[in-house]
Amino acid sequence: MTAYFIVYQNVTDLDQYTQYLNAVVPVIERRSGRFIAQGTPEVMEGTLPWQRSVVLEWQSHQDFLDFWESEEYAEIKKLREGAAEWQAVVVEGIHPSNSMARLTTYHTIEVEGLNIFYREAGAKEHPTIVLLHGFPSSSHMYRDLMNKLSAQFHVIAPDYPGFGNSDTPPIAQFEYSFDHLSGVIESFLQKLRLDRFSLYVQDYGAPIGFRIATRR
Repeated sequence: MTAYFIVYQNVTDLDQYTQYLNAVVPVIERRSGRFIAQGTPEVMEGTLPWQRSVVLEWQSHQDFLDFWESEEYAEIKKLREGAAEWQAVVVEGIHPSNSMARLTTYHTIEVEGLNIFYREAGAKEHPTIVLLHGFPSSSHMYRDLMNKLSAQFHVIAPDYPGFGNSDTPPIAQFEYSFDHLSGVIESFLQKLRLDRFSLYVQDYGAPIGFRIATRR
């Protein structure tokens, strides 16, 4: 999980503070840190007795600790003494872009004349997992699993024709066989341009998913 290092400071010796910055910035960058905001904080409520704030980002709390507890930084930190008054905190949290990517979104796409509903979560550059639901159910059964998988995977969960929020054509107009359902879902995957993916199957998902797998 991303770690944010937030520093509040009042600079008391600008020359010494500049020496500290010149020494510490290359170390921060070399140890995977990144400056994402710095400047004079605007107090919206209450009091904040600091002239300046800096926000830095590391990919993980451990990455931050590797910097903070390093012998290299321990030496540089001596330059900070007498240069400024400080208060610093570290906070773990999900990066906003990752947070948005992990939200489950809901879509409908036309496949072979039918409206097929599906859920999607996770960044598209991640490996894709297709979740095929059981009977009598729908993609809704995977709502919690999708939240857990979406940090590391791109996840797709469709509703078969006749299930969930997908169209339900009459039996006289649609053959509800595993062969036909697998064909519709395979067409659905092709329409989403998913050429490489893993299948996660449960109950009805097995005969549907296995038929797709054997045809690839």
